[in-house]
Amino acid sequence: MAKRKSRSRIVCIPDTSALQNLRGIILGGKDIREWLLSDLDLITTRHILRELKGGRQNLEMEKKLLKKYKDTAQNVKLNNALRDALDKLAGRSFSNFHDGELSCILLALRLLKRIKFGVKHTIILSDDLAAFERSEGGRHLLLTVPACCYWNSADFVLYLALYRGGKGVGMRINDYEYAMTAAIEHICEPVLAEPLSSTRQERINYWKKRREDYLDKLKRAYQGSSVGW
Repeated sequence: MAKRKSRSRIVCIPDTSALQNLRGIILGGKDIREWLLSDLDLITTRHILRELKGGRQNLEMEKKLLKKYKDTAQNVKLNNALRDALDKLAGRSFSNFHDGELSCILLALRLLKRIKFGVKHTIILSDDLAAFERSEGGRHLLLTVPACCYWNSADFVLYLALYRGGKGVGMRINDYEYAMTAAIEHICEPVLAEPLSSTRQERINYWKKRREDYLDKLKRAYQGSSVGW
């Protein structure tokens, strides 16, 4: 009997916020969102595509690249039965989640559950911190489904620094530092747009500290990329 080939896959599912916050970042001579397509098994949802093409987002993506994302898209139904099942799975309500975020979560669960897809792990790439970092629903879901993890756009830059390192032109440590700083600045734009308040200042201070932590990890990841593990 012929040996069965492994079909294990790790799939990345980006939402609108992350694709928007990676705009204008050039790494290795190309739009950093090209690396998402070439380095990860990427699938989008049609809800996210509608948001991207709706003119509401500052995307700065060439039509050719947008078409590549469109070609990966899958349709996800957002009916009440699935919403209720998701609430029960996480043990928390997702009523405050937007359709785009919900479509990413439901697609991740669909891919993991159906053997024919051969998916063993999913990464939800999102900069909606209220949904995945500060939300009890988002945190509980990730604890309940360990095969589903969360990255923000700064985490993706960190991944590239370790995986790609200095293998190409325009991929020196200062190129990654530029990419990381730009991604974090974009993540912080909603905070900077808030009215002056103590909460706003706390969030700004939090991200200043977090940026330093990310830049420190970035240097170590870049150094680690050249080791023959």
